[in-house]
Amino acid sequence: MLLPTHVCEKGATNVSWIPFVASVHGWPFANFKSGHGLPFDIFANCGGMCHTALDRYYRRKPVDRSATAPDGSALRSEIERRQTDSIFPGIWLKTVSWASKGATGMQTDHLQHSTGHLTQSEEWPDIKNKLDSQEPTVICLVRGADPTDAHQVVATGYHAHDGNRVTMSVYDPNHPDEDDWIVQFFLGRPESQLLASQFRQSTRATEAELKGFFRVDYDRKVNLHVHQFDEAGLVGNRVDQRTWTAGWDNVNTYQIGQKTFLFLLKSLSGVVNIHEMNPDGSVGESIQTADWTSGWTTVTFYRVGDETYLFILKAHGMGSDGCNVHVNRINADGTIGDKVFAATWSDGWTDAVAFTTGGNAFLLILEEGKRRHEDSAVAARWCCGIAGRRGEGLELWLDDRTHVHDRDDQLPATDEETRRRLRRRKHAHLSLQFGWHDWRASRLALLDGGLDGGIRVLRGWSSEAVPTQERRRQGRSA
Repeated sequence: MLLPTHVCEKGATNVSWIPFVASVHGWPFANFKSGHGLPFDIFANCGGMCHTALDRYYRRKPVDRSATAPDGSALRSEIERRQTDSIFPGIWLKTVSWASKGATGMQTDHLQHSTGHLTQSEEWPDIKNKLDSQEPTVICLVRGADPTDAHQVVATGYHAHDGNRVTMSVYDPNHPDEDDWIVQFFLGRPESQLLASQFRQSTRATEAELKGFFRVDYDRKVNLHVHQFDEAGLVGNRVDQRTWTAGWDNVNTYQIGQKTFLFLLKSLSGVVNIHEMNPDGSVGESIQTADWTSGWTTVTFYRVGDETYLFILKAHGMGSDGCNVHVNRINADGTIGDKVFAATWSDGWTDAVAFTTGGNAFLLILEEGKRRHEDSAVAARWCCGIAGRRGEGLELWLDDRTHVHDRDDQLPATDEETRRRLRRRKHAHLSLQFGWHDWRASRLALLDGGLDGGIRVLRGWSSEAVPTQERRRQGRSA
């Protein structure tokens, strides 16, 4: 979006402008008081108007440019609620503290520093970092000794001029549709003199002289950000943000065709939500919700051929079907489809990641907990089998002896006790951990579930591997 030409001030250097324009992204009506009587009418709703405007800006939701001063509407309630968010509890206390301070000077005691010193040494670097990251931010302008005279605006960009003069462009709710309001101040002057003021650039009409200003933590209630990577691979513009309920602790993405989907899970409650992502990177509409059992700790997606699958794992405990590993096929519309695999593995596998190499898909699982063997517990399972075909086993046991085998007659001969243990327990492992009773005659030599150190690779993950009784089970999806 092109910015108004007035922002390109002659002689400015180190320009950092953000495409937030008051006449586009700000409210078309002026700041107002709530009219609920004291103590509410001590303040107007400048903070609420700034916050609600930014809420829409970051969510790519346009402000209703036909709106008039709200009266008894849902918008009025939203602005008043966000006004409360913008001042309580900490911002109001900070405003009172700053209003009582001197405007210049620097003291040994940090609590006694002047507002000029605090603005230059602490607040402006923080605000500048936000603006350099192309994030409009709310700031509180402290005008004098009366804290109720303080005023909130949205800082949208700045110019660093010669002579340590800085001009900061702002959206001021007191002046709707006016794009040329700025805050001017100076850095590095004796006694931390800020010489700050707010005025309209086109008319030089001064709104107020300022003791100082500080950033209002707008993100206090925001718990999701989406940023675009720039061409240098650095984290760039924020393209979306949301205020969601707490507890989402597992997030992943996957693609179906040309569409990208966002998977969200609350492991403590088992709540699942799937969103389709918009082409601009923002979060789109929810397309599926689910209620799983609690405790699913690991999620990863992988592709085999033209199909996408969801792998989920519980580090401890079992699902409603008595299994702690599930694989579901992903439908063409991005929703989670039928379960195609279920297994019961030993407890303690805490992480998993799917990867592709050599044209084949693999799953690496990691145990982070206490080990009963000297070496780390690592496992990888080959997920490239064709549905309906039984697979072949391949094992690589990692310890001070490294062996590869895929049949009983190829067990490592360097350790007779190891050979006896593997032969004695390999089918118990299949029966206990996987429930593949019809695979007992297979040529599989898997590491005993009682041993922690090893990599296991298994060809042939398919719906056939799921016992018949498992496929008949009904109940919750996971």
